[in-house]
Amino acid sequence: MVFYCDLAGTPQQFFYLVQHIDLLREAVAYTRQRHPFRIHAWVVLPDHLHCILELPAP
Repeated sequence: MVFYCDLAGTPQQFFYLVQHIDLLREAVAYTRQRHPFRIHAWVVLPDHLHCILELPAP
């Protein structure tokens, strides 16, 4: 499993993730179609996100 955290870079981007949540959903769906992985947990906050992912066995 992989724990991933991302943080918005500047104060101007503080609400970027929640303002563009649809784009984030589309990007995740697009990526999962091409590179399957399982999402165990996902939290999107205004300025960062946390997720726990399971990558497929090699």
